[in-house]
Amino acid sequence: MGIAYDPNDPNKNGKVRKRKWKSSNNDTYLKQNNIAVVQGHVTRGMQCGGVYSIDFDGNENTSGDALAAEFFELNPAAAWSFRTAASRGCNVHFVADADFPLPNSARLYDGNGKKVGELRTGGCYTVVQGTHPSGCDYRVVVDAPAFNINPDQLKWVDNRNLIEHTQYRKPLQRRERERKRQHKQQPLSLICTQDNAQTYRGGIGEEDAERIAHEILLKHLPTARGQSDILHWEIAGELLALGYKFTHPQLLALGRQWYDLAKHNLDPSESREEYAFNFHRRFKSRRFPSGCGDGTFTMAVEAAREEDAPDLIADCFPHSKDIQLAGTLCRELARRTANGVFFLSARDLQEVLEVGSPQTAHNILRKLIDTGLIAIHRMHPRASKKATEYRYTYSDMQPILEVVAATSEVAA
Repeated sequence: MGIAYDPNDPNKNGKVRKRKWKSSNNDTYLKQNNIAVVQGHVTRGMQCGGVYSIDFDGNENTSGDALAAEFFELNPAAAWSFRTAASRGCNVHFVADADFPLPNSARLYDGNGKKVGELRTGGCYTVVQGTHPSGCDYRVVVDAPAFNINPDQLKWVDNRNLIEHTQYRKPLQRRERERKRQHKQQPLSLICTQDNAQTYRGGIGEEDAERIAHEILLKHLPTARGQSDILHWEIAGELLALGYKFTHPQLLALGRQWYDLAKHNLDPSESREEYAFNFHRRFKSRRFPSGCGDGTFTMAVEAAREEDAPDLIADCFPHSKDIQLAGTLCRELARRTANGVFFLSARDLQEVLEVGSPQTAHNILRKLIDTGLIAIHRMHPRASKKATEYRYTYSDMQPILEVVAATSEVAA
């Protein structure tokens, strides 16, 4: 199926589409816009004919054309199926049955584990005619119908069929990322040393903590009004990373110091004490140091930014990267628990998505609930200041926590 989108749309080469796709049979309209093929069998209620495509991007070691040539040596019939190209590499299109459990798009890797291409099977489109963002024209390389080929009949360059390749590479990549994250995470110990009750094990003394804290304040001064909340949050993260247990009077004193340094760019209608209390409140609400903490939330966020969104969310919200990232984060948080139940506050989600307000993040969570991806497990009273507990209910979750029998050492 062909669709058209406006070539003057500044977002035309991005993954996030702010406009809806427009199907059209109007020749005049199609001549004025780029033409694309919607991938998959059914996308947004449209019957799309089951067209899949392989995008040969290549990388710094292998060009897309060289990769395609290697692929065609293993799959001679695919070399005669409908093929298009633009600035680099090419796209091979084929028609497949709907019997194969594949994500809407799956990354393809070379023998070194580097991404070199993409298998597109639904929820997206491939432009085949018009103007590429680089200025060159999309062109047809093989002007022939798309062949009927199922993905398990095609071999990738590692000699696995496409389905085996996507199923093999993704868990391998995930395990490697988890290993690297576990290696680099060095949580601060929350056990006080015996010689100084105000320091944490591995932390620093009071004099050094106050000196470094002042340097941190100087690094986070506003350049205009309305920046205090964000700067206070960043300061809190760096202070927590020191490993020093600041007292309430110390925190309020730091808030007043920050005001004295920054007052020429602050709202004059708010007093010094109000800014100090706001700083204290932001510090107490931050749970983890910048890039640190117990690692669970941080690792889940990092994984969510790298993993594909759940198919349910990609299908329901193909144009919203915020909702897709939120859904992926929920899955990654649930994977790190024993029962699929996890905490997530609207404010934490707001900071991850970098959206305007906690209410926006709350509305995204409501969408995830309405589509059946998550369900509320427990909602705490507002006064408790505890985040809502959710249960991940979609069927694509594979827990990374292993349940093992307790040994005497573990029990002890």
